[in-house]
Amino acid sequence: MRRGRKPNLRQRRHIEHLRARGQSLAAIARQLGISRQAVNEALQRRPLPSRPIVCRQCGAMIAPVGGSAGTRQLVCRSCLARLPRAGFALRLASLRHAAGFTQEALAQATGVKQSTICKLESGRHEPRPATYQKLLAFLEHSQKARA
Repeated sequence: MRRGRKPNLRQRRHIEHLRARGQSLAAIARQLGISRQAVNEALQRRPLPSRPIVCRQCGAMIAPVGGSAGTRQLVCRSCLARLPRAGFALRLASLRHAAGFTQEALAQATGVKQSTICKLESGRHEPRPATYQKLLAFLEHSQKARA
């Protein structure tokens, strides 16, 4: 039997959402009226239950599980085809989730560091041409193999 206070899942989702948007632990703590340590502890706990990932444009299901606060911005493959100006970050994250890969699994499969994939998906870095080709070619191929 577990002891202690029942987890506040709504607050944990909010903390994860704010952290995914790039806010510091201290800024999140000030905003929510809790300590920085409480924010850090909430982020270190077991992951929240997964939910389906749905396309923000059409509402189609992208993946049956794996959803979190940061996955609300993804789009399905058919919507990506209709959005030629979609940035590389959105394209990479959407294709990765549609193919069913974690960042770590994609890193192992392509030889690109997981930290690089994270930076590319967040839009903090633009890919080199070789990395661009390697990642998109792998995701396109894996998606065709799944279909």
